[in-house]
Parts: sequence; structure tokens; C-alpha cells
Amino acid sequence: MGLARDLLLVLAIFSIFDLRVLATVGPATPQDALYRPNFPAPTPFVGSNPQIVQSNTSSGFVPRWGKRSTEKRQNICLGSTATDATINQILAQVPGDGIKVFLCPGAVIFLQNPVFFTAANQELSTLGYPTDATRATIVVAGASQSIAVYGVCNGCDGVALRNIQIKGSRDILGFNNGYALLEMGGPTSGQVIDHCVISEPRGWSCLHEGSGLTCTGMTITNNIIGPCGNSPTNGFQFKRDLKERDNIYPPSEWADGISLACRNSLVQNNVITDATDGGIVIFQAPGSLITGNTVVAVSRVGMGGINMVDYAPYGGSYAGTIVAGNTIVALSTMIKVGIAIGPMVWGSNNQTAVRTSGGLVFNNVLNSGPFGSGTGYFYMGIAVAGHIDATVVNNDATFAWFGGQPYYGGQVHCFIDPPMQPPQAFIFDQYTSPGYSLQSNFYSHDLVFLICPQPGPIIWGGALSSNNGIVIGVQRSVPDMAPPSAPSSSSSSSTPTQTSTPTSSATSATGRDQASLQSEISVRRVSQASLASVAATRYAAIASLILCHSVPLQSLSSSYIP
Repeated sequence: MGLARDLLLVLAIFSIFDLRVLATVGPATPQDALYRPNFPAPTPFVGSNPQIVQSNTSSGFVPRWGKRSTEKRQNICLGSTATDATINQILAQVPGDGIKVFLCPGAVIFLQNPVFFTAANQELSTLGYPTDATRATIVVAGASQSIAVYGVCNGCDGVALRNIQIKGSRDILGFNNGYALLEMGGPTSGQVIDHCVISEPRGWSCLHEGSGLTCTGMTITNNIIGPCGNSPTNGFQFKRDLKERDNIYPPSEWADGISLACRNSLVQNNVITDATDGGIVIFQAPGSLITGNTVVAVSRVGMGGINMVDYAPYGGSYAGTIVAGNTIVALSTMIKVGIAIGPMVWGSNNQTAVRTSGGLVFNNVLNSGPFGSGTGYFYMGIAVAGHIDATVVNNDATFAWFGGQPYYGGQVHCFIDPPMQPPQAFIFDQYTSPGYSLQSNFYSHDLVFLICPQPGPIIWGGALSSNNGIVIGVQRSVPDMAPPSAPSSSSSSSTPTQTSTPTSSATSATGRDQASLQSEISVRRVSQASLASVAATRYAAIASLILCHSVPLQSLSSSYIP
């Protein structure tokens, strides 16, 4: 009777703290720890922190949450000896709506399988919502695993990932051509990914949001993303017969930073570093706003900064999609196209049936670090081809460098007809992009497959201005754009606005000399001094973010901070 009375007393005490059931999970793990910052800490302690306590049983307890208020439940978190099975057993409870799983600050949890959301308004986060390196870390460790968290489920409206670090382990386990590291969206609304650090996916993207036509209202904010994928060591992403020469990273191992298809979504204030496919790839995502993001290329070649090139899943319609106020930085390596608009930029399918359309692109900045001080460059700044009703206005490439080459070893590597145009800031194909409304410094030419060119010398810099899309002003080395054995890069097209290849005289295509160009520069709507001030402030903050999280100091240019 005495034993029964003591047991009842213990159960009564637990009920006070809203821990109504403790579920035994997995094998005995005496190192399992629960974090109870508001509870008296029993002994023995784990480490030097008296708030992190060791389970005094041999069964490895984890809490089974109740359905009442969450305040008391927020006092418990999972430590480093938790597993995907631990987390999934909590999330799989019925009813599961509103369950929040908190990981302990500093915890590192290795996953053999994905974590699965199962019901509305569930959350996986770090206790206390820290925004520094104390955010808990979940690490992909399964031999064939590529997904860390899966939220594509019926009824999973409002699920959230907050303030955690997710490591895909490509740098350790290698590429496996799998799913994205985070697979979210599906038939849901209102999902949130906020203040997370996401890197090294084994599959095609760090963060995939969408899946089908039913996702709406995604919020992706304040995340630090990358590196994502590998660019080929030799730079030749599309010439398969060179694969045997590249014994480190062959072609096709690139990955996106953010892949967005969810309608009416917000993608804001994210920093994406070294995404090797597209920094932000917008699969139409009609009605979405993509703003205030920074895409940076530090050590891995990127094919696109922000991409609007896909026809699926909404039939190519970017209706209501806005890309505004973003910054794309080729800091110390190449970005092939800063903002790519239309499928002809990304390939060679010239069928009118697969044209993309709509959307608004404005007030974006492309540069190579503050005042153009970096060593990176773009092949094309903003390119439009195969896109109907494009509206692209008030974008700036003043402090960007441009370079690269469409040939290798004296042989043309990319298309001969139409010939690949030289590196420049703003270019479009008026024949495949009817109904356009573009800022006045776009240059027109037949275009196809602009992500084909490879790393090469920097040719032009935009420290002064850009005219007709061809950057003039600061000039670096200016090699011929075609090797001696290749056909001339000048086009035979009769495009009315066609201009010639830039020459060492640094005159514009319309024949104006430097004096008249300087006059034009003097009346630019945004002064260079004002732009430089904004850039310096912005990049100091961005550099601080990157240095504090995922990019080694030695990989950053010393000129990154003004």
C-alpha cells in the first residue's frame, strides 16, 4: 500500500506541471537530457550548466505533450542524444495540432530519417529562439537520406521551422541527387521558415517550397542559406565529355538556395551564399513578394542569382509576382546571370507554348562588392528571353564587373547561331519577349542559353555607368570575344536596337564619346554617392551575418567590408 501511495503522489506532482504522460522511447540512453530552466535542477548535472540535467532512469524519457496551454510545455527541450525517432514520436501524437518541439540551445541531433510534421501549427525550434550560433543543429546522417524536414502533408497549415540550423552533410556524405534538404508546402497554407541556417543539401535544393498548385501563403524570412551544391571544378557545367577530366566535382551537382512555387508567399531578408544553380528560383509563385534578399557568390560559381525561367507548375504565369529591392553580389567568383527572366535564358526551347509571362522586377542592385571592390563578376546582369510582358525597371549595375567566356581551348563552347553576346549589364530578345516594358539601357539581340559561358577574364566594369546594356567606364583587359578559329561574335540580325561588341575605345554602340557619356552620368536619377553610402551600410551588415555563421573568414574578400 505504501508503494501505491508514493506512486500516486508522484503522478499528482507531474500533473501540476502539465506533464501528464511520459512516454518511453527507444533503447536505454542514460545521457538523455531535458532542459528545465524554471524547475529545481536535480543531480547529477550534465556538463557545467545546472539547467541541463541527466535522466535518472534507465529508460530514456521524453515528454508526451498535453493539449492545454503551451507556456509550461515550453520549459522542456530535447538534448543532443535525441534522434529523429524521438522528435517524430512527439509530432505523431493524436491529436497533434499545435505541438511544439523545442531543441536545447547548443544541441546537435543526428538524423537517420527525416523529421515529419503531421498536423496544423506544429513547430520545430530552439528553446528561447536564439539568433546566434547557439541555435540547435539537426544533421543529416542517413546513408541515403537527403531530406531533413518534411512538411508536405494534408492539414499541415501553419507549421513552422524557427531558429534552428539544418546541415545536409553534402560536404561529408556527398551528393546523392535526392530531394531538397527541406521539403515544405504541398496542400497547405501559412507555413513559416524563419531565422534558420540551412546548408549543404545532398539533393537539388536547400529549401523547396510548393509541390503542386495548392500551397499558399508561405513565409521565408531572416534565414542564412548556403552553401548549396557544387559547381564543376573546371567550370564546364554542360560539356559532358569533360567529366572525366574533373575528378572532384563533375557536372549536374548544382543546387538552389530557395526554390519557391507557393502562391502569395513572402521571401524577405534572407542571405543566400554560394548557391550553384539559382540563389532564389521562382517557379512562378503567383502573387508572391521577393524582397530585401541578398544573394552572394563567394567561392562557388552560380548560374543564376534570381531565376524566373520555369514554365511549370502554373503554366508560366508570374502574375502578381514582385521581385524588388534585392541585392545580388558576385563578390569573388562568377554569377552567370544576375536575374534571369524567361526560359530562353536558361535553355534553347523556342516554342511559344512554353513562354513565361508577367511579373514585376524593379529596384534591384547587382554589384561586385561595395564600389565594385570585389573580384567576382557576372556574364549577364539582367537577361530577358522567351518571356511575355516583362516589366523590368530601375535596376542598377553601377558597381558590377562583367566577364567570362563562351569558348575553351580555341573552340566555341556555346551556341554559334545565334552567337553568344559579350558580357554586359542588361540584355533582352525582343523577338521572343513581346509586350516588354524595360528600362532604357537594355540592349536587344537574339538570345539563347545564357548560362552556358564559363569563367574567364573580367572585361568591363560599371564604376561609371551603363549605356544600352553594355557597361562602359572602367575597363580591364578586353580580349576578343571569339578565338581566332571561331566565327565572329557579331550578329547578322537586323534588330533595330542592336549594338556592336564593345571595343577598347570605350564608346557606346550609338557612337557617343566619353564626354557625352559623362554628361549623361551627371544627371543620373540616383547619385553615385548616395548609392555608395547605402551599399556600404548594407554590406557591413551582410558581412557580419555571414562571418558569424557559415562562411570561413579566409573565403571572404578583404574588401567585402567597406
